Amino acid sequence: MNRELRIEKTYEYAREIYGEYGIDTEAVLNRFDTIPISIPCWQGDDVGGFERRGGGAGGGIMATGNYPGKPRTAEELRMDMEKCMEYVPGKVKINLHSSYGEDYEKDIDRDAYAPLHFKKWAAWAKDKEVGLDMNATTFGHPMAEDNLTISNPKPEVRKFWIRHMQAVREISEYIGKEQGQPCIFNTWVQDGIKDMPADRMLYRRLMLESFDEIFSAKEISPEYVYDALEPKLFGVGVESFTVGSHDFYLSYHGHARAGKIGNTIMNLDMGHFHCEESVADKISAVMLYSDKIMAHFTRGVRWDSDHVVINDEKTNDMMREIVRCGVVDDTFFGTDYFDGSVNRVAAWTIGTRATERALLGALLEPAHILKQAESSGDTTKRLALMDEFRSLPVNAVWEYYCMKKGKFVGMEWLEDLKQYESKVMFKRG
Repeated sequence: MNRELRIEKTYEYAREIYGEYGIDTEAVLNRFDTIPISIPCWQGDDVGGFERRGGGAGGGIMATGNYPGKPRTAEELRMDMEKCMEYVPGKVKINLHSSYGEDYEKDIDRDAYAPLHFKKWAAWAKDKEVGLDMNATTFGHPMAEDNLTISNPKPEVRKFWIRHMQAVREISEYIGKEQGQPCIFNTWVQDGIKDMPADRMLYRRLMLESFDEIFSAKEISPEYVYDALEPKLFGVGVESFTVGSHDFYLSYHGHARAGKIGNTIMNLDMGHFHCEESVADKISAVMLYSDKIMAHFTRGVRWDSDHVVINDEKTNDMMREIVRCGVVDDTFFGTDYFDGSVNRVAAWTIGTRATERALLGALLEPAHILKQAESSGDTTKRLALMDEFRSLPVNAVWEYYCMKKGKFVGMEWLEDLKQYESKVMFKRG
């Protein structure tokens, strides 16, 4: 039996099984095909970027590994992204940091970055029919050496970073208009203190005032930009106090909504909480009070280590909760990790395919039956079915989808990547 026939027969078998539970796999695939996953540009070059002054990781961000073949220019980074997109069957966006612009003028600093520095990215994205998201880059800069940016008590430092974030927000608007879809402007900052502070209220009050100034500087339609607030438990060098904690950001989100300040949404990153904490549990709590949400998929090992996403239980739990809550259409999906110890294109591919597969599995789950059992008080049936549904033939539907999209099935992509690695990546020096 040839591969194509085998995949089609296996899919028909899976389709029949799902049909018995009232799930139309064709309808699910049609919906799944419209949902993009935003992939992080910084995975491709270990958070290096292309600023004239240099930059790179810092402020609690640590990129490890020295696998050969790292791109040296934006053109090479985009070439690697295109190779990854050959392996990913679903719809994607590219998540950029402001340090990844091009054609920066001599002596320009981050508070003067503008849309013109991202014109090549916008043109490339339009040509490839992918969307773009944007992040302010507050680390890897002399003005951020003490890990306090928009909460810094020094007015000159704080004002610099406010100007930077206002500039990046305008870049996001430009991107949103160019792409004809919302650009997510992500506002994670590393602000915090290594040991116990004496005045926590001071830093959080300054951050609140800074965000108000950033988001109110210009009214931008949510048609073009959503302002994502990304909280964090802690980072390297800010173990005792992180200004932008979950409690702070959630409170600020409510404050901003009440005051009509910006277009804020919460960004729940799976690596930004305690390793035993369920991020999936937060979806329903946040979405009772919010129109949209950003979900960042990553894999923390003992802490927020940003390991490459795999199709593990936490990833699947997060996806299942998003689907069960009925907020798929109100969720922006993205991955956030960086690993320089393996082929960087492979890392993109593994993580994106794993995230897509988890989303597909969640969409295929007969959640309506679980809810029926729960509403009738039959908790025994609910538990039994939850366990049984984990064994449904998701992979058969996934392989069929890959084949129909003309993408590599299973691990076939890796052999092709090895050739690209040898002929292109390893020759970069």
